[in-house]
Amino acid sequence: MNKKITANEFRETLDCHASDLKANPWLAQSIIASEMKGGTKVQRKWTTSLVIALLIILTLGTVAYGVSTMFRVVNWDGEVTKKEIPESVITREEDNPLYGKLWRFMEKVPDNQMARAWFDSEDGNSYNSADKQVEKHFNCAEDFLEYMSGFTSLTVPARFPEGEYVSFDATVTLACRDTGKLELQSTGDDGPIHYFIFSMDEADAVPCQYFVVIRMKDGTEYRMQSLLWYKEEEDATGLNEGETFEKVTARGMDGALVIRNHQNAGDRDVVMIRRMDEPVGWKTMDSAEPYKEWTGYFDNERIWMWGPEETDPMELVKMFNGE
Repeated sequence: MNKKITANEFRETLDCHASDLKANPWLAQSIIASEMKGGTKVQRKWTTSLVIALLIILTLGTVAYGVSTMFRVVNWDGEVTKKEIPESVITREEDNPLYGKLWRFMEKVPDNQMARAWFDSEDGNSYNSADKQVEKHFNCAEDFLEYMSGFTSLTVPARFPEGEYVSFDATVTLACRDTGKLELQSTGDDGPIHYFIFSMDEADAVPCQYFVVIRMKDGTEYRMQSLLWYKEEEDATGLNEGETFEKVTARGMDGALVIRNHQNAGDRDVVMIRRMDEPVGWKTMDSAEPYKEWTGYFDNERIWMWGPEETDPMELVKMFNGE
């Protein structure tokens, strides 16, 4: 089978596997959390493949469905190599509708609650899970910046684009810091989906991801995403054929690349990394043992920025730097 699917379809595939948000801001953290927890050999292999894919999918035009595919990637030193996305990663919802049920269950969890949900595999040797953290939503740039000013786990731009906004939408994902306390609220089953619902005190919250979408009156759009990454990956991003890159300097970042000559509308323009001196720890509950907590430590921050097609990506870097 060699059916082509678009980049959006591939992103939706990954959403169905591990995400709990339509806009995908928790996808990476959910995958990383599964990789940190390990579990069965099958689960570790699956999540590792997805972690690799996360560094590539932002630039995919098409990907062959049902076959292994090679993609060019660039690391933070500007060296280009080739990496493979195994065919096991490329599975769509219709291949197993339980992924869709898992995703839709997570959508029903209130913003002020956390959840761990999963379903059992047919062979009984592995489980497929997703995590949802607390979310805060902002429709005002000033409110978002004021809230984030109280934390150091994530970096926000020094300024946002100038001009008249049609809308400003920001989602901040909050985990329970390693010194905090989780309170189990309920456990149960929703058909084939097993779940734990729990909460935390707001004082124990630590931002682990934000996703910002700004729509301008002139029809252009800006997007920004930052997330905690649990280990340093040499690869910065995937590259489409013909794309070029330039190493640049960004405020507070240890690495930054500007990408030009996109082949697909909506491809990222800037990728950045910040390596932390002190890791950020956050905890959740184990899906196999509801009263057992585990803690993960994140020592990197990853940032992606997208701008209007006609905008030079360096303008995004200047905006981030406050120039």
